[in-house]
Amino acid sequence: MNGTVTLSLEDYHALKDAAPNTQSLKRDVLQATKEIEVFLPQVDQEIDIKWDNHFAIPETGTGGAALSTTKIALAFDENYEGSKEEQINNLRTTLYHEFFHISQNWTYEIEHASALEGAIYEGAATVFERERANSNPLWGKID
Repeated sequence: MNGTVTLSLEDYHALKDAAPNTQSLKRDVLQATKEIEVFLPQVDQEIDIKWDNHFAIPETGTGGAALSTTKIALAFDENYEGSKEEQINNLRTTLYHEFFHISQNWTYEIEHASALEGAIYEGAATVFERERANSNPLWGKID
C-alpha cells in the first residue's frame, strides 16, 4: 500500500472535545495502516478514513465498514464500559478487516450480492483479521 491514508477527525463529534484521545487514536490508526501495508501491498491508493459511530458494535466499542475502495468508516464509542486497551486493539483489528474488504473489492458499493457471497467475503476478512492481526473476533467464533 504505497498510497496515502487520510484520517478525518472533524466528522467524529465525540472526539472533538477530547484532543489528547483524538491524537492518540489517530496515531493508533495510522500505525495499524502501516502494519496492514505489509500484508496488502495491492491496496495502492488514497484511503479516506472517516469516523461514524453508526457502525459501532456494543460488545467491542468499535466497528467499521468499507464504504468504497477508497473510503472506510470507523466507529469508536467513547462510552464503552469495557477495557479501553481492548477497545483500541479492536479498532486496530477492525482496520485489518476493512482493508481486506477493500483488497477484495467487497464494499458497500456492491449491488445484488447473495447471502452466500456475503458469507464468503466476510469469512475471508475475518480469517485475515484473526490470522494477521492476531485477534479473536466475536463474529469468528462458532460456540
